[in-house]
Amino acid sequence: KGAIFWLFVFLGFTIGVLYFDSSFFVNTPEVFKSDFMHSVLLGINLTIVNAMVFFIGLYFINMQKDSLEVIAIKNQELKATEEEIRQNLEELNISNAHLEEAQKEVERSKNTVIAKKNKSILSSINYAKKIQKALLPQKGTLQTVFEESFVLYKPRDVVSGDFYWLEEKKNKIFLALGDCTGHGVPGAFMSMLGISSLNKIVSVHDFLPVHKLMEFLHIEIRKTLRQATGDNRDGMDIGLCIIDRKKQTLEFAGAKVPLCYFQNNELIFVKGNKTPIGGIQREEKRVFDKHVIDLSQTTTFYFFSDGYIDQFGGPENRKFSSRRLKNLLHSIHTLPMKEQKTILNQTIKDWQGITEKQIDDIAVMGVKVTPTFFN
Repeated sequence: KGAIFWLFVFLGFTIGVLYFDSSFFVNTPEVFKSDFMHSVLLGINLTIVNAMVFFIGLYFINMQKDSLEVIAIKNQELKATEEEIRQNLEELNISNAHLEEAQKEVERSKNTVIAKKNKSILSSINYAKKIQKALLPQKGTLQTVFEESFVLYKPRDVVSGDFYWLEEKKNKIFLALGDCTGHGVPGAFMSMLGISSLNKIVSVHDFLPVHKLMEFLHIEIRKTLRQATGDNRDGMDIGLCIIDRKKQTLEFAGAKVPLCYFQNNELIFVKGNKTPIGGIQREEKRVFDKHVIDLSQTTTFYFFSDGYIDQFGGPENRKFSSRRLKNLLHSIHTLPMKEQKTILNQTIKDWQGITEKQIDDIAVMGVKVTPTFFN
């Protein structure tokens, strides 16, 4: 700032001297215009010019010095800022590491809790499987009554909504295969209800024809689930038959479950009624049809739930269908029952393949009765 001040001072002085010079040579008589005066004026002018050059140089030197000082200060501030940023980044990295570790700990804790809950649930379901298995006919019981017989039983989950049932009383054999609403645990509850209801009804009404037993079963299920007053709509599809040893006959009634049987290599397909056991009842009374089959000649008959025929698979990813199952049974019905079961099991596995999941519980029952059975 001092250099600028003196620069302007000498600039004003120079203007004054130049004005004096011009005035001197214009207005002063020739006698005073000597070489000496020229020298004096020239010396004064050169001194002023030198002073002005000096202060100009001083000004620019100071300007450069100030700029360097500003740059140095800015550099120091930048370094301080960089150090602050570096420290903040380190703190952020530490915080991120702590947060990541906390998240991992939460995930581990959550996985541990889920694993414990899954283990507890699976343990309960496995125990339910034991209970359901205890209610089903014991392994070998069916073969004890019918030497040539099998049951292909494939729950979709650990427990099943499908069930099969066998009871002997006096000269009659009661045989059933049911498919309850739902699968897994809800289906298993319904299957156990179906088995207990059948046991109860047959213990009291074993003398009734098969279609009347079906009517009682329907009433029992609706009563137990309070379906007349509540909003429960669960039920079951079921095929029930009574084999009378004295009459050598088979009585059949079905609630959406058919009976398929062979005599003299001929396939006869008996449809069940279209109404299920339980659920909504819009009609005044639910009735079922009775079908009687003569067993005086060799007869092979089958019950099956819709899990087999509804399974998706094959080259076009379609349902297996009732038609394919009929054709399959026709091709194998003369084979030993054990071999039939193996073929049925392998066929549905191949149809399902490795990409398709089992969509429903599967149950297929096969029984062969010959005339010697009644001796």
